[in-house]
Amino acid sequence: MVDTGQLEKISFEYLHEQLNKCKIKIVEKDYEVAITNARTLVESVCLFILEKINKEKYKYDGNLIKLYKETANKLSILPGTSRNDNIKQITSGIFSIINGISGLRNSFSDSHGTSPSEESSRVDMKHATLTVNLAKTITEYLYLCFMEKL
Repeated sequence: MVDTGQLEKISFEYLHEQLNKCKIKIVEKDYEVAITNARTLVESVCLFILEKINKEKYKYDGNLIKLYKETANKLSILPGTSRNDNIKQITSGIFSIINGISGLRNSFSDSHGTSPSEESSRVDMKHATLTVNLAKTITEYLYLCFMEKL
């Protein structure tokens, strides 16, 4: 698992609960819930940052990619803001990852029912671990960018 030492500094208890839940659910092999918690972690960090920057409650409509884009814009980390082509490529890739986390949660998480014919297509440990680690890495990056702006 990715070390998220910087996220530990956030005084938002709900965020710490999500970090812990991600870790526990992977260990317990509850991969669908781990995916749900990974998405919730990204949402929580984005909402935390936007509310701290805007100094008001953010009206979240459930669109994760839109939430991430607004957060990245406020932090000046949209792909076009870097002069380094490699950084542009990486920050551009984050959008694809966020979209994938959102879609994976909708397709495979515990938030929707599963029919018997879909049983074999459930998410496995490697994909749950990848999703959780990517969510942790992205949220750590967002928080570091946020701290830099203060």
